[in-house]
Amino acid sequence: MRRFQPIRPQCSALCCLIAVLLLAPTLHATIIVSDNFDSGISGWTLAGTGSGATILAEARESAFTNHVSGQSANIVDASTSTAPALQRNFTLTGGDLSKVLSIEFDYLYDATNTNPAFQLTDGVTNNGMKMHLTTAGTSFAQWRSSSGFNNLSDSPLSSGTWYHFRLLVQPASSSPDKWALFISDTTGALNNGYANLTFQSELTTFSRISFYNNTAGSATGGDFNIDNVLVQTIDAAAQILVRGGSPLTSIADGDNSASLTDGSDFGTLNVGDVIAHTFNVRNDGAANLTLGSLSLPTGFTLNAGFGLTTLAPGESTTFIVGVNTAVAGIYAGDVSFTTNDATATTYNFALHAVVVPAPAAIEAGFALLGVMLIRRRR
Repeated sequence: MRRFQPIRPQCSALCCLIAVLLLAPTLHATIIVSDNFDSGISGWTLAGTGSGATILAEARESAFTNHVSGQSANIVDASTSTAPALQRNFTLTGGDLSKVLSIEFDYLYDATNTNPAFQLTDGVTNNGMKMHLTTAGTSFAQWRSSSGFNNLSDSPLSSGTWYHFRLLVQPASSSPDKWALFISDTTGALNNGYANLTFQSELTTFSRISFYNNTAGSATGGDFNIDNVLVQTIDAAAQILVRGGSPLTSIADGDNSASLTDGSDFGTLNVGDVIAHTFNVRNDGAANLTLGSLSLPTGFTLNAGFGLTTLAPGESTTFIVGVNTAVAGIYAGDVSFTTNDATATTYNFALHAVVVPAPAAIEAGFALLGVMLIRRRR
């Protein structure tokens, strides 16, 4: 049996913390809107309210925060003549105009909703950037391009569940206007990203966000809840997320403990077995992520390299790793590759596999040993 095990440098918790602080980039964020509605809905504009169409702060807290006595905004559309909207106006000035606009909020899905929607506009046009958080008759979110709505069909949402939405919107000065979307739940079972989404109509400035039922006032839309709204301008920077296994599980940079759950541990294999694990790389940042060449430890094979080496915000790619099972042994070491994420310029994590002789070979060995013993006794 052969064992391939790299020697890992040791670092105390304090020296690791100092290294992170010295190497971490300085990123700036300017908070534009931050509201958890625990103190009500003051500061927001209510539009389209009337008989059967109301907006109020309700004692229903997001599952992401669970504040004691927390509240969320409840948007109720029980009217066929008007559709209520919860709106917040803001102004971007100076350097914020050229930064990425980050918009986050928690959404409680109720299967009785009809087209609960979010919109980013210039405060004048009714179009701009628009999405359905879920869509009538389905459990899918949708985004609106200039040609119509498009299903995000790999993100079915479950009624009665809170979801976190994160939008990264490129500056209004960019052309065409683009944004990325991330949807996740509290368990991590859902954590999807979408890249290069476009606007219904181009904007030259951003100044209003709205939550409403997109029923045009012609039908009742039911009610839905919004919580923990955070709007801020951020520096454009790449941010890598690596995952493996099924369901996809995060693998941290520098993870030195291979895991069966995330697929970095290939388990125990027989000589001659064929196995391959797929790893997913996603850009969770606001600037393009670039990926360098992959390096693998002895005993592992690169079955397929990165499908893409430049990822837009929200975009993903994969690489596939196999094990050379021709020779029995214990194989361990790091897979690594370079990135332009300033916090993970060389991304690496441990791989592990054990290859043993196939059962048939072991049985044949015992049979041969038995023959030899019998011959010696004669």
